[in-house]
Amino acid sequence: MPPQISPDTPALQRHLLWGSLQLLGWLVCYPSAWCQYVAGLDVRLRPDFPLPALRPAQWRRPEVQRFLLIGYIVWPLLMGTLTGLLLLGWGVAGIDLVSGMAASVMVLVTGAIVGSIVASVAAGLATTLVGSVVGGMLSASSGYDALAFGILCGLGFGIMGGWRAA
Repeated sequence: MPPQISPDTPALQRHLLWGSLQLLGWLVCYPSAWCQYVAGLDVRLRPDFPLPALRPAQWRRPEVQRFLLIGYIVWPLLMGTLTGLLLLGWGVAGIDLVSGMAASVMVLVTGAIVGSIVASVAAGLATTLVGSVVGGMLSASSGYDALAFGILCGLGFGIMGGWRAA
């Protein structure tokens, strides 16, 4: 059963892509809807819960699994795609394009996980969304190895976001 949101907030879209964009909008522009959604996942969860606070029973709930799928798989792929489109617009192609997209995904995944463990899921995801695009752009333009660059930037953004939120 999907989490209940207040009557003035629309329910989260069932389609994974549209639902992830809606959840992103709630996190960035409409925090009260984000808070209500998280409370609807489980009443014991605070809106700023850290990832280790999830109990085994909560991990098994389909709503929580969908929430984590959106945050740690769909959002990184969306940011990697956005980075690729930006790089294409700037005339970057070939291995540099792929490198930038890979770095963007790695920055978001690594940073989001570290930030979600250190501080909260919301802080981990929010601080790395922009950082992933920036990291991907820098990686493509400077020729760094995408995997190493993505992991290092992700760790940096995740720890920085965790300290800032704490």
